[in-house]
Amino acid sequence: MNQRILDFFKTVPPLYEKSSKAFWDDEHISKSMLAAHFDGEHDGAS
Repeated sequence: MNQRILDFFKTVPPLYEKSSKAFWDDEHISKSMLAAHFDGEHDGAS
């Protein structure tokens, strides 16, 4: 069991994987991006 966990953490995932969805189509991300655009305190989404 412990060796499986160690092997898992030693595995390097690919840097980029193609997705069938656009990044901003994710419900959580789109809400966060919209809120960031309307937030006048910072320009993180501009």
